[in-house]
Amino acid sequence: MDYDKERAKENARLSTVAVLALLEKHAPEVWRRAEVVGRWIWVHFDAKPPSAIRTTLSAIGFRWNRKRGYWQHPCGKFSGRSRANPREKYRITRAAGFAEDEAAA
Repeated sequence: MDYDKERAKENARLSTVAVLALLEKHAPEVWRRAEVVGRWIWVHFDAKPPSAIRTTLSAIGFRWNRKRGYWQHPCGKFSGRSRANPREKYRITRAAGFAEDEAAA
């Protein structure tokens, strides 16, 4: 997926379900490791991912959070910086589990 700055800004406003669908389509290996934290999507890698994966994540609307060490997508739910760890505050669901939960709702 090619990076387009304006498209990435638009994608940052997509819903959690829409972002997960894009991620599954364009980067299924990343989708398998994605977690939904609250309504945001977080992706962690043990090492720096290849350039193609970073470009795809950026194109979908993800941003690198250096402090937390995760790629994060706000899914249209923008908020300021938080000192608290959202992983301790919100429910964490694997991407596949979230899709199943949404289908059942």
